[in-house]
Order: sequence, then structure tokens, then C-alpha cells
Amino acid sequence: MLYVGVDAHKAHSQMTVMDETGTVLERRRAASSREGMLEALGRHQGEPMKAVLEAGYGWGPIYDWIGEVADEVLLAHPLKVRAIADAKIKTDRLDSEMLAHLLRADLIPEAYAPSKEVRAKKRVLRQRMFLVRVRTMVKNRVRALLSQHGVEPPPVSDLFGKKGLLWLKEEPELPEPDGWLLSEDVELAETLKGKIRSTEGLMPHQGSGLRGRGGRVAEVPAGGWGVLLGFDPPRGRRDGALPKLQEVRLLHGASALHLRLW
Repeated sequence: MLYVGVDAHKAHSQMTVMDETGTVLERRRAASSREGMLEALGRHQGEPMKAVLEAGYGWGPIYDWIGEVADEVLLAHPLKVRAIADAKIKTDRLDSEMLAHLLRADLIPEAYAPSKEVRAKKRVLRQRMFLVRVRTMVKNRVRALLSQHGVEPPPVSDLFGKKGLLWLKEEPELPEPDGWLLSEDVELAETLKGKIRSTEGLMPHQGSGLRGRGGRVAEVPAGGWGVLLGFDPPRGRRDGALPKLQEVRLLHGASALHLRLW
């Protein structure tokens, strides 16, 4: 079995290849690209190989590329690694060798590494969260403009619903430039609403096996566990309304724990 420690960075990564006795077979600096990873490890292809890299910014692509060659790739928790094996002198070369030694000794404190597909789903969920936050900021600006001019909104359940938008576009007569600002903010809120709906069309639906009429699924890391959340879609028109949680599924390797909520 070969053990590969990878100190990953944006442009280049340092690798240390070690055998079962702890003998360093190769130290190499490779480009942090698919071609660079495959070229660096390709000469060892065919031999049993485990690799490890620390969780950090942009770890996903390097993790996937190494996985094309190695039999198993572990994602190490950076803070816990430092607690086990901190060094006064830190270089990329020493860090990669330290990771290889810890991997060989089965001492890697693992971080949860979601699959490539799950990472893509999480990016979609984060995009929706971002858009909702921005839309909330825009709506607050609209309310602030009305308040600064002593304009009382109509008694509607949602100022940005159908009736409320019609009132915002036709009724308030604010002095310039606030009238223009109000018009721009209302238009921006409508645009963001459309963007949120478009993003929701990309959100994961059926196929997870989780309950929830909307089939919304989110996965969040929790140490070495994966947590799947099944939701019903939110009801009503309240801005930022949260969906109703229907089921929680905890995953750890082949183990699973289910909690259904009604």
C-alpha cells in the first residue's frame, strides 16, 4: 500500500508518496490541475494507494482528481491535524510528509467530504439563500423609503404580493430622487423573485428517498456524518418563509439513522 500526503494549494500542490514502512518513495510538486495530479500519481497507478489532503478553500476538484487514481481519498480536518502533529517549522514539503505519516498510522482526523454531486446541490441551495437575503435587503430599503416620507403601506398581507406591488408601482408619490429609487428597488425585488424561482428549479427533487411533498433536500456536514434534510415547500407568501422539515436522515458510511417528523 502506498500512502500519499498532499499539501494542496491553488496553483501548485506538494505530494509525498510513502510505503508501508514509512520510507519516502517520492516527493513532488505538481500543478493543481487534473493533468498535474494524474501525471504526478500516474507512475504509481496499479499499486494500492490511499491519499489524504486537508479540507480548505477549493479542495473539491483536487479531491476528485486524486480519486481517479487512488483507491481511497481522505479529507483531513485542518485544526484537528494541527492538534495531533503541529510543527514549529512549516513548509509544504514537511506538511505533505506529515499527512502521509498520519495516513500510514491511521491517525487522520477525517472531515466530512460530500460527493461531487452533493457539492453541486449545496451550491444551488447556497445560491437560493444568497438571493433571498439580497431580496430581503431590497424589500427593507423599500419599506425604509416609505417610512422616511411618512407613507403608510396598504393593509395587505404581503407588500410585495400582487396587490402590494400594484400599489407600490402606482400610488406612492415620493419626491425625487426617492421616487426613482423606489421604482428601481421595486423592479429589483421582482427580478430577484424570478431568479429565486429559477434557482428553485435546479434544487434536488425526487430520488433521495426522503419524505416531503416538495421533495426538497439539503445536505449539511456534521463532523464525519452526512445529514440529509427532507422538506415540504413553504406555504404562504411571506418573504423568506422556511419550508417545513419532514425528515432527517443521518448517514455515516453504510450506517443510517432516520427520524421522520409529522
